Amino acid sequence: MSGRGDCLQQVHPDYVVGEPIPEVQPRVDEVVLDATRALTRWRVWFLVVYMVVSIASGFVSMGSGVRLGMVVVGLVVWCGMYWRFRKVMVVREKDQWCIPFRDEFRYDMVSVVGTMMLAVSIPAGGGISQLVGWVGIVFFLVGLVWVTNVIRGCEPGQMSCKACSYSLVGLTIPCDCPECGVRIYSVAETTDRPRVSLAGFGWIGAGLSVAGVAMVLMMFFQPGVVYGQMPRSALLGLAATDEKAFVEAIALPMTQAERSALIDGLIAEDARNGMWSRYSYEQRDWLVQCLNDGSMSEAQLGRILEPFTADGVIRIDAPEKGRVGEPMTVRLMARRVRGLFRVRYYFEGFSIGDEPGLYAGRAISGHMFKLTKGGKKIYGGTEMRDREPVYVLTPSEPGEVVIRAKVVLVLIRGGGLMTEIDWEKPVDEAFEAGTELLWHHVVELEHRIVIDS
Repeated sequence: MSGRGDCLQQVHPDYVVGEPIPEVQPRVDEVVLDATRALTRWRVWFLVVYMVVSIASGFVSMGSGVRLGMVVVGLVVWCGMYWRFRKVMVVREKDQWCIPFRDEFRYDMVSVVGTMMLAVSIPAGGGISQLVGWVGIVFFLVGLVWVTNVIRGCEPGQMSCKACSYSLVGLTIPCDCPECGVRIYSVAETTDRPRVSLAGFGWIGAGLSVAGVAMVLMMFFQPGVVYGQMPRSALLGLAATDEKAFVEAIALPMTQAERSALIDGLIAEDARNGMWSRYSYEQRDWLVQCLNDGSMSEAQLGRILEPFTADGVIRIDAPEKGRVGEPMTVRLMARRVRGLFRVRYYFEGFSIGDEPGLYAGRAISGHMFKLTKGGKKIYGGTEMRDREPVYVLTPSEPGEVVIRAKVVLVLIRGGGLMTEIDWEKPVDEAFEAGTELLWHHVVELEHRIVIDS
């Protein structure tokens, strides 16, 4: 490391070769020391505030986008504090041990913990198992840096032997090191950055690293150790926000009230997470099972399917103005919705004014539509663009054209991919015998176009 081979003339220029090495003032870079202490202090306060905000966010409704924004802002502030002292810190990096060891150690610890906190973020809503894993990662890295500092740790001090850091004050060069016996022929073979004596101190860091590895392994392979002795009520309370607690909870016999409360908790947690659904495979399978065995109420099912029925999910995309004789494209658009269950869309067709429906449809998965007429695909006036209904309208006279469309969203037990709908009947009677309709929602759309001559 640069700085450990600096010769005596740099700290005591009046030294005369052949005279005993004097006791000198340790060569501490005061500018770097002040900057390191200030940066450490600022980062400690920032981490305290960030931790409080992160923990508090776990108790309020906050989407994933907001949480991601918090992490991004935190990283910008974290890097900005270093940028504030960048010129001084470059000097520190070239001569790392130019300040007392305790200040260097504090700075390294704060930097490691802070970087981990921002990179991984506190697992708000992640449950005990994720918290244990996060703390385990921090313990491991802190212990690793701890041990590294203990092994390599130096600080400004008296002129010492490079090999063993024994003080050479009072000796005359050339001489033998009283500690290790190495022959020292010149000042260049000494250092004023002796190693710090930290006998036994490194075992603390090693213990932290071992404990961290054990916590991470426990999170992945033995989560039952965390939840095994937990009271039943506490375990069920955590199940909605902690995936591993959920696995342990559903292995227990539950009353209908407990199952209903857990369903409500899972729905609320997923809604709070915003656009990224956080259902695990186990949670998805269990909710499907609850739907199939009747444990899920109609109100709960409606809440799960709310994203499909939100305003603007399905709309008619067409211009608001047009001219006689100019073709206009009318398209039925639907935003892709990532849901727990596969909802089928049935499109009755576009109608213009008082004319009958022009095109009929059948259900397929997701947000896409497939047009049919009399069991055959439609060509000509309707184009297949991204599997969405498209109709080319060419107005023949001025006035206002009203375009309407009707879409029925259904959830059928077993999927119902090939199930046909009878548009002449009410929705709950419109499907063939044996079809179990679990949920349906009718969307009626209207769009007006002003036609100029």
